[in-house]
Amino acid sequence: EHHRSIIPQECRELLGWGESQSAKVEVSRYLKTWSSGTDAFLVPEGHGATRRYSLAVQGTENSI
Repeated sequence: EHHRSIIPQECRELLGWGESQSAKVEVSRYLKTWSSGTDAFLVPEGHGATRRYSLAVQGTENSI
């Protein structure tokens, strides 16, 4: 909520997982899960290296 959006690198830093390939893959899996399906609370924005994830507005697919 404080940052309004996050990139995968920031997510790894917050989790203390570092820059290993396995950490990158695991964070990608988490972000994909958190941004898809009926329980999604993140909205992906952009593609590739510029992709960010913003909090979804409850009840819609728009970001805050």
